[in-house]
Amino acid sequence: MSESSSQQQRKIVGWRAAIMLDPATPPMLGRVVEASGSSLIILADQEIRAGTVCRLFVDLPSAGGNEKRYLDCKLKITTATLMGQISRFKLIGQIVDLPDSQRELLNRALS
Repeated sequence: MSESSSQQQRKIVGWRAAIMLDPATPPMLGRVVEASGSSLIILADQEIRAGTVCRLFVDLPSAGGNEKRYLDCKLKITTATLMGQISRFKLIGQIVDLPDSQRELLNRALS
């Protein structure tokens, strides 16, 4: 799949995220700004090098707004770019090894 077709499938979102690089360190906070069933774009205060696989927790919206739903997945960072205007890093990553139950949560949030 080409990068342009992947971008067309992404949806603009505003989901809070916690990025775990190592279980022994506090999570890095970020915001998912674009999402598809296979990739996410996150804005974060710190760089994560391309090729790094991290654990990601995303606060997903619920249909009724009452219950909290969290996506728990692994993300392989493919690109990290400093966004000069906002002094944050734009992290592009591919979702890896997503269990069916988590994929269903993500697909519901994207629909």
